[in-house]
Amino acid sequence: MQEGLACLRRENAAWKKALENVYAQYQVPRETSSYCYLYMEKGVFCSNDVIRIRRRMLGMSRKELREGICDKKTLERLENRKSNPHRWEVEELFRRLGLAGTLTRTELITESQEARHLMTRLGQYVNNREAEKAEAVLAQVKNMVSVDMKWNRQTLMRQEVNIQEELQKINRETYCRRMQEALELTLPFQAFLHEGEKHLSHEEQACIQNLMQGMDKEREEFRICLERFEEMYRPVAEGELLGTMSMVYGLVMGYVASELGNLGEYDRSDWYNDKKIEEDLYSRRLTSIADGLYCRWWNHEQRKKRGIPTDRELDGEEELTDCIWFCRLGRQTHDESFLEEKLRQLSEKKQMSEDI
Repeated sequence: MQEGLACLRRENAAWKKALENVYAQYQVPRETSSYCYLYMEKGVFCSNDVIRIRRRMLGMSRKELREGICDKKTLERLENRKSNPHRWEVEELFRRLGLAGTLTRTELITESQEARHLMTRLGQYVNNREAEKAEAVLAQVKNMVSVDMKWNRQTLMRQEVNIQEELQKINRETYCRRMQEALELTLPFQAFLHEGEKHLSHEEQACIQNLMQGMDKEREEFRICLERFEEMYRPVAEGELLGTMSMVYGLVMGYVASELGNLGEYDRSDWYNDKKIEEDLYSRRLTSIADGLYCRWWNHEQRKKRGIPTDRELDGEEELTDCIWFCRLGRQTHDESFLEEKLRQLSEKKQMSEDI
């Protein structure tokens, strides 16, 4: 028993050290009262702006949008922020724009708490590459929720496509085609690729990110997707609104930062990545910090290999060790194994150079 307690104390000390290291590096106070994590998951938007931006993004005329819902003057005043819409008008306008009748983020539209708990478990299985368990949970969820709603179909279809790809039941081409089909239940892919203001649901952004993962990275379409996400989120990151959408920013721009690093755009990658890590620290969202720290370290190593000057000096073993502890905190077993292998390789390489 004493040995078990000693081991637990060592683990707690390691977690505390990893947390303190990152909080100190980003000069974020460890005790923060400015943010409340419970409400940090929710995007904050003005419904008037959403309706205007989404309509233009989809190339709809005001007449096409309002017909059977409200009159011309009402929609004009609404889009110009001269009036507040009635709730039923917002819901109907949103549905016509391919959005659920609420701005609150939700994976499923259901009254079933059990279905919501299962979706949380499903996400954990998917993240840890436990595809067979994920497939079984997905089948349970499908029996609990209405798939007549296209937003539910979109969520479940995206998860199903990811699971089938992990189980090697579909190839890359089929993966991309079906992921685009999931997206286009609510949003034409081309509407995202066009320049201009955008409003996308969380699920639509997840579909596009997944679609990008299956794309050939040399394709022009992939580069355009990176640019469109940057256009959406750089103003947010530069201003004071990042705290209102930390989760979706982390999901999308964490991936964008990683891909920018792969393209050799290390400064841009670090800028988005640092913003993500700092916001995660403020909002106490610790499960995605490991990805951010790894991306930061990877960019640093690539600069060293290419002889690119850097104002940071990172110790690889310390960085990877902190990443591993953050993964353990978030029970990210697949990522933990990946990082442990990276740390082993780095330690062997360091030992070989010392022996020489």
